[in-house]
Amino acid sequence: MMVSANSATGSAKRNQYLSQQRAEAVYKVLVDRLGVKASQLEIVAKGGTNEFPEIPLNRVAIVDVD
Repeated sequence: MMVSANSATGSAKRNQYLSQQRAEAVYKVLVDRLGVKASQLEIVAKGGTNEFPEIPLNRVAIVDVD
């Protein structure tokens, strides 16, 4: 069973699925546990893309606060 979410070891479809699940989990914690208004949040899952190549991390959730 593949659980990896990176372009080297997972399919694009699987990576997107895992990315979506991770983003939804973070969203749920922010809303349910920390009281952030759902209307202030947007779930964005990027699958196997890496917009932050200078950060050598994988399987992360990045919260961008504007």
